Amino acid sequence: MKCFLPSLVTILLATAAPMMTLTPQADKNAVHSLSGVILIDDMEIVEIVPVKDKSKSVIIRLTSETYVADAVSGKPASLINRKNDNVAAYYKPGKNGGEAIALIINIPEDYLPPVYAKVMCVIRNSGQLSVVTDTGIIVTINEGTPIEPFLTRGGASMDDVTENADLLLWNQALTTSIPARTTANKAVLLSNGKSESNEEE
Repeated sequence: MKCFLPSLVTILLATAAPMMTLTPQADKNAVHSLSGVILIDDMEIVEIVPVKDKSKSVIIRLTSETYVADAVSGKPASLINRKNDNVAAYYKPGKNGGEAIALIINIPEDYLPPVYAKVMCVIRNSGQLSVVTDTGIIVTINEGTPIEPFLTRGGASMDDVTENADLLLWNQALTTSIPARTTANKAVLLSNGKSESNEEE
């Protein structure tokens, strides 16, 4: 699906904003997030004690497609010996826990880690990129904002950010507008979405 006009996207998002706040609870396929401390670190599962509710832990299964990233660099990180580490987890809930989409680990004290986001829509302007994420937030990526690939040392650019791409975003504070907006200080491209040349069959 293409973005036609920024104003149209904004209007649609503003209209749907009250529903978007309910989506993670209503849609079983929606990506949930939690911050907590790792109790068990394994190559197949992690057990996390949430910061907001320490009375029960959450077990999340890892797959071959799970992104495990360092909170500072955004590069691939190992789960070995991460017990008692702070973690930000993004997962799809299930009957026996959840399936991990992204784990952000090695979070220093008093450090705001990046957020995981899937790109739903891209609006390109001269020297600027506006990304509508799966949570309905509009993120601006300005020309000159560092964009790095997850798995390689080479560079990436705004042209590589397309619909359905997975990102880590180090964002500024959210505005109180509807929809909420923010500006990225840095981005890591976890995976490419579909290329723009293939958007239409």
